Amino acid sequence: PPFNEGEHASPAETPSAIRTQFIFLLAYASNTDSMVEQREKMSKMKEDYSSFLTEEVYPVISRVRSKCENTRIFFTGDVFDSYEFDMALYTDIKWAIGSILFVTFYMWLHIGSVRVSIGCFVIIFASAPVAYVLTPAEKTSVASFMSLF
Repeated sequence: PPFNEGEHASPAETPSAIRTQFIFLLAYASNTDSMVEQREKMSKMKEDYSSFLTEEVYPVISRVRSKCENTRIFFTGDVFDSYEFDMALYTDIKWAIGSILFVTFYMWLHIGSVRVSIGCFVIIFASAPVAYVLTPAEKTSVASFMSLF
């Protein structure tokens, strides 16, 4: 049954799942345009669409998702998936850079030399590629690079 503003459903009436699918049909060119023009217009339309989803739609969905207590909101799509992946990657990169800077600063305080502190990181990060070059390829795997950590 419909609810008036301010009324809420009882837990027994709360839906366990709702599925909504949005399909956008976007006209980007006419059939009189050349293939070059159609490709240019399609590329521009894809950029505008991605920008719209990441700058307008994603912040709204994220805000609503954080406010909903009894409802879990899932959304997917090529643009959303790659945007969330990129955001997670950028966050991880920021943490990694911060930890490297902290350890370098700590080594500088402990050792007393900025050159030696930076040189230590150069040696550590250069060891994996050097080991890959100096050892036969069948003995070196991706797991070998984890030995640093």
